[in-house]
Amino acid sequence: MEAWWAELTTTLKVFWGIAIFSTVFFLLQTVMTFVGLSDMDADGDAGGGEGSHDAHSIADYFTVRNLVSFFLGFSWCGIVLIEGGSSLGVAIGGGTLMGLVLVAITLGILKILASLKSDGTLSLDNAIGHEGLVTITIPADKHHYGKVGISFQNRYRELEGISKDQQELIKGTRVKVVAISGSQLVVKPI
Repeated sequence: MEAWWAELTTTLKVFWGIAIFSTVFFLLQTVMTFVGLSDMDADGDAGGGEGSHDAHSIADYFTVRNLVSFFLGFSWCGIVLIEGGSSLGVAIGGGTLMGLVLVAITLGILKILASLKSDGTLSLDNAIGHEGLVTITIPADKHHYGKVGISFQNRYRELEGISKDQQELIKGTRVKVVAISGSQLVVKPI
């Protein structure tokens, strides 16, 4: 190992130093992100959190994650180009281009991952206008409730329901949610 390092030119030593550091840091960052020890929004590069905005300033792109991605692409591309016989200028130019491409790819992946986030909170207001099926008969009076099976917010739920017109709705009746009363769906037959 020492003999290999001693044979390298100063330029290659710089590129290899950057490559080793950025690769180790990138791998640690990746593992921490997927294990859940790193919040993608912490750098502001995944977006989508509260208070986020669509218009980004240039400073929003100078994050640790993007810096590591840039140097990862820059160093490895530079090493490949120098080892292939290219000049230092070509290696720096090619490395810079590859670093920018890797930052763009990283930002794209983080944007996709951020779009997969889901609140998961069930809001009964989102059931209004949806259709369902009475699963337990809804009595005619508003003081007793039945059950309605309904799909909304990409889930199927069986929720308490009362009749809008104070008419009995028997099991199997197709209904539409017209309002919410406390924690109960107000439904009318279709």
